[in-house]
Formats: sequence, structure tokens, C-alpha cells
Amino acid sequence: MLETCARRPLRGAHDFAQARNVFFENKKMLKNAPTTDAELLKALGTASCGQFIVCRHMARGTEMVGSGDRIFRVRGVTTELRDLVDTWVIVDTAVMQFAGTWICDGLIQSHNVHIGPNMRKDLLAKIRIA
Repeated sequence: MLETCARRPLRGAHDFAQARNVFFENKKMLKNAPTTDAELLKALGTASCGQFIVCRHMARGTEMVGSGDRIFRVRGVTTELRDLVDTWVIVDTAVMQFAGTWICDGLIQSHNVHIGPNMRKDLLAKIRIA
């Protein structure tokens, strides 16, 4: 789908991440997504794309905090996030609600930024309240 939106072949994670960001930033492109799958279109409409803090891996998903301190419990589609990324790091990705579960789009760009103990404590307190 991203190659269709980019109108060119995509090579490597950087190309895919760039195409994904353009796709989610452009509401017209999102509205005219090249799919007829109603459930996928619904999921794309719930998507949040940007930076997230990966807080902790749990049995039923990974807790992440996005912009505006929005908290998500996210599952991987084919691979659990615990197998893809460490905790307490900042990542760029997209999450969306599909069939009642928040999922990650599978393209995760990790930054070499780790969250310190005081910020961890504050984030865990927010998660517990939610």
C-alpha cells in the first residue's frame, strides 16, 4: 500500500518510514487509501503515527506512551514488540486499532535515547491511573 501511495518503489526502512509518515499526515491520502477492506480502512482512521516511549512488555501487549501522554497497549501483528524493541526507549512507529486490539504497523525506528529512572517512575504512575 505504501508503494502505491509513494508512486515509486521503496527500498529500505527509511523509504518505508518516510512514505508511512506522508500517508498518515495527508488526510486526503488516508481517505483514499488503495484498499477496499472496510476493517483496514476503519483501523487506518484510528491510527496514531509518531514518537512513542516503549514502557513495558506485558503478557497482553506492550505499553507505550504517545503524544499528549496517550497510553496504548499494543500487540505486534506477526511478531510481539518484546522481540523487536527494548523498553524505556523512544521509537517512531504507527499504531492503530484493528479488530478491537491496538496493533503496531511493524515498522519501528528506534532512537538511541533511553528514559531515565525519574521519568520512568512518572510514566508508570500515569499508566497506573489510566
